Amino acid sequence: MRNRNWVGIALTMALVVTGSCGQEDRQTRAERNWTQQLKSSDPAVRKEAVVALSAVARQNYEHLDLIIACLSDNDGQVRAAATNALAAFPVTDAYFVDKLLPHADPLASVEAAAVIEVLEMICAKREEVRTILANRLPNAHGPQRAALLKLLAGNIAGVVPLPDLGPAAAVSTAGLLLARVPAGSFVMGSPVTEAGRKETESQHTVTLSRSLFMSVTEVTQEQYERVMEINPANNSSCGRNCPVENVSWHNAVEFCNRLSQLDGFTPCYRGQDDETVCDFSADGYRLPTEAEWEYACRAGTTTPFNTGNAITMDQANFNIVPPVNPAVPPDDYPHRTLPTGRYMPNAWGLLDMHGNVWEWCWDWDDDTYYSNSPDMDPSGPEAGQRRIIRGGSWNNTAEQVRSALRFRSSPRGRVDNVGFRVVRSAP
Repeated sequence: MRNRNWVGIALTMALVVTGSCGQEDRQTRAERNWTQQLKSSDPAVRKEAVVALSAVARQNYEHLDLIIACLSDNDGQVRAAATNALAAFPVTDAYFVDKLLPHADPLASVEAAAVIEVLEMICAKREEVRTILANRLPNAHGPQRAALLKLLAGNIAGVVPLPDLGPAAAVSTAGLLLARVPAGSFVMGSPVTEAGRKETESQHTVTLSRSLFMSVTEVTQEQYERVMEINPANNSSCGRNCPVENVSWHNAVEFCNRLSQLDGFTPCYRGQDDETVCDFSADGYRLPTEAEWEYACRAGTTTPFNTGNAITMDQANFNIVPPVNPAVPPDDYPHRTLPTGRYMPNAWGLLDMHGNVWEWCWDWDDDTYYSNSPDMDPSGPEAGQRRIIRGGSWNNTAEQVRSALRFRSSPRGRVDNVGFRVVRSAP
């Protein structure tokens, strides 16, 4: 009796194993069949195979290379199926990202554009993917580095191509793309013959001994919200790539310190309100000094604008004060903030240095200090009542968005045409 029981158990186990093996064989045959279907001349068959294989790949990444290859299929529906399948992957580690990145040459192919689209979709859903990408940046080169910069910067260039900053670029975890601004000397201020010149723009030579990383764009609403967990912008309907505004100088300083902590840098600022001091030797983010801002805006130019002797509505977002003219479309004069990246960058890859929003600087306002400031690394007076803003905005005239134009505002003030960009010392 006991022997018969053991025989029964053995037979049962054999049937289970046989059934399991049969199930595995059927699965293997099905996968082999789907793989063959990818070679079909019928796009509908290929699309069905992509969907079926992606269900398997989501479990163990098997057949992932085949799905990636379908991103370059000559049929749009097959490409779309592959894109959607990859974007739906439950990314839990760097393996998936590392499989995609070698295909992400942004200039090479339809496949590359689709890979970047997939990664953008995943980044929007999974913040940890952005961290994986940021960790890959130091060792990335050439087209792959360009793709990483594009992804990490949140695809900032709304109309113009993303500036080619090469190995001189850096990216923060909040998605700020930073361009390297070299150390150097320049003539700050404007000549007496410059149209719109103010008496507070006396010319003097300044030398900046530190190379800097400066954010390519004004801090956007999306970037601000990632760090501060709030979007205070009045023009929030403008979208995630529009500059944040309605922020005080104190808000901007707090943003810099929080971003420094997120990126593992030493915060530059300490103290409260008007007692805030800046440690320029720290490696964290901060507001540019007034001299650093004008130097970066000019990018080697000596003309009123970094575009030359004049500036047009095709080059910056400012108020041209048009005459009443029914023939002119209203969109030519937006009279509001616009998404960053609509206009060509200056020679150092910086966007929107003229117009869109005023930008907070570190310096207190003091006309006497300005005209008699140190020749080397001026950092502004030690005290004051108002802080410097630079660059002009969407509701200022061309003369008010000149490189040399200086203005000031209460550090507690919050208005719909003042934002900021950040810098940090370059190693």
